[in-house]
Amino acid sequence: MTVRRNPNFTKSSSEPTKKLNQDCKIHIRDFADLTGYSLTICEKILKGLTDNGYVDPVEAIRALALYFKNSQVNEELKRKQIELAEEKRKKMELERRLKEGELVEVSKVAQVWGSMLSIIRNRLLQLPQKLAPLVANVDPMEAKIVLEKELTSLLSELKEDLKDELK
Repeated sequence: MTVRRNPNFTKSSSEPTKKLNQDCKIHIRDFADLTGYSLTICEKILKGLTDNGYVDPVEAIRALALYFKNSQVNEELKRKQIELAEEKRKKMELERRLKEGELVEVSKVAQVWGSMLSIIRNRLLQLPQKLAPLVANVDPMEAKIVLEKELTSLLSELKEDLKDELK
């Protein structure tokens, strides 16, 4: 915090408040740090009271008190508190849903789908080599039965593989 003091200031002065007002000033950034408000809000509160970025602390306190008396400030604070509470509620709801398994991270879904598609692709590419010898020298009806049996078997295996992948 930057405080400017007049070296000629004495405590025994008959008018300590006036001397304090004239000789001890704080910078508006320090006022912002002390109050916790942004520099923009502090500039709004202290409008017309600053001199090269410095302000009399007593005047700053008066201005802050007036700012708080303003009903708009109270309404603004209430609105901000309500918004913050709503954000916290939403965050807690998302965390609960994630924990209970209602929600899943997009990266995990993409990873599982990638694995599933890879398994399906590999199994389908194996079909011609596996089925060709089984249907090469049979009549069309018998070939149809063999193909249906093998495809049903493949789909059952995929179902089990994918069920394992989702765990």
